Amino acid sequence: MNQDEIVSLLVSHQDITRRFEELKQQLDWFKRQLFGAKSERHVPLDESLQLTLGEMAVPKAEPASSVDVPAHRRTKARAEALDEGNLRFDDSVPVVRCELPADIPEDQLDQYERIGEKINRLLAQTPGQFFVREIVRPVYKKKASPDAIEDEIVTAYPLGTVFHRSFADVSLLAGLLVDKFRYHLPLYRQHQRMTASGVHISRGSLTNWVHRTCDLLLPVYEAQL
Repeated sequence: MNQDEIVSLLVSHQDITRRFEELKQQLDWFKRQLFGAKSERHVPLDESLQLTLGEMAVPKAEPASSVDVPAHRRTKARAEALDEGNLRFDDSVPVVRCELPADIPEDQLDQYERIGEKINRLLAQTPGQFFVREIVRPVYKKKASPDAIEDEIVTAYPLGTVFHRSFADVSLLAGLLVDKFRYHLPLYRQHQRMTASGVHISRGSLTNWVHRTCDLLLPVYEAQL
């Protein structure tokens, strides 16, 4: 297979993938109209678009970014939708810094020197505002002494989170559920509000968090029932 045939196959694959995404969006739209709850029957539209009878709004797919490779171009692999390892936010999101003291007696602090710090960030929320909780854990190293056998490193234990290795703070998870089930605010609207506030998280992550939090609350519900 020569280079021209490879490039042609790549272009054809991109067109098929784009068409598949369009058809999938249309099928999801029809499912929402037929089976969705009334509060969820909404199609996000661009305000500049005007629909006529019989037309259906299909969200425009973002063009796939590309990278140059020898002799041809190919699309860059998309990140997993539910990847929670990368908290993304811009400068408009406030950061609240909280420092946890290391487990060192006050009368022995002079025996240690601060050599660094460990930082964890959790996306949190107060009514009407999103912010980032920055958890700082100073790292101390015991100063050298004649009878010291090895270096001693001391730092505070990390705070526990609702989900392992997730940057979702408990206040954010509670806010998602209260807004959705108490005030009937669909997740796509919550997603729009977060984006407008400078927080960029996929819709899939929000849905995943809601499902997992509901699973944790199920024993409470059954006990009350």
